[in-house]
Amino acid sequence: MIRKLCFLLIGLLAALCALKAITSAKARRAEAPVAAAPQPAAQPLVGDALHVHYQPWQPFAGHDPISGRDGYCLDIIRRIFPGATLAYDEHPTDAALIAHVSDSPECALVTLGKHPDLAGCPQSKTPIAHYAITVISPRSSRWAYDGPESLETIRLAYSRSYLDAPLVAEHWAKHKDDPARALLLPDDTTVADWLPRALKGECDAIVLTLAAARWDADNSNLVLRDDFRDAGIVQMVPLYLTLSPKDPAFAAAVLEEFEAGMARLEADGTLARLRALYFPHGDAR
Repeated sequence: MIRKLCFLLIGLLAALCALKAITSAKARRAEAPVAAAPQPAAQPLVGDALHVHYQPWQPFAGHDPISGRDGYCLDIIRRIFPGATLAYDEHPTDAALIAHVSDSPECALVTLGKHPDLAGCPQSKTPIAHYAITVISPRSSRWAYDGPESLETIRLAYSRSYLDAPLVAEHWAKHKDDPARALLLPDDTTVADWLPRALKGECDAIVLTLAAARWDADNSNLVLRDDFRDAGIVQMVPLYLTLSPKDPAFAAAVLEEFEAGMARLEADGTLARLRALYFPHGDAR
């Protein structure tokens, strides 16, 4: 009888030890970190092959030498197409730049909107940003912008760069044969070249972007600060991602990726944060 009780106790102890071992193993498995499911590798984007041309005269659209940042538009391009090449544009004229982009399937622009010289070039449906077109006038002049009709009372000067502003394009189409009303400035001139012409009375006002006017007034061009004033914002003009027409399939794929990227950046609040960073005065909208 005693022998049977001993065997029974031994069996119970063995069962308890086995149960304890099983419970401990389960506890260890529960405490162990769960291995993350393998994530699929990010698919390369067609747009990563882009060479995006930019110009420094539009700090909001290209590299800003004042702040050292790459600018709102290029910041967005980097976020959507992290592999894209940002190419500082050294073409002497807009016409030369557009010709180069048109002949190069991998090229794109961010500094021009719906410009007449870009007819036939695929463009994004969603603007990257909006920028302010303004007119500056000599301080000695009493003229100020007061609606489109006020442009009919002066001789207005602008370069082809600003023909992406519909109001400016309409003015040029209407007055291009009348040198007393419109002065189209050569592409290879700078703002500094234009200003003395206005001071000499060759024109009453010059079209610029608001960003370029502020840049010159605050940082580089004392003539503008001393002798000129901002005569008023004419129009807010959209900037589009513009591609070469050479490879329609490539352009269509890039623009599809761009639209998806813009929607993502809008939804997650990135665009709002970048607008607040780059456009504290609201110039982007």
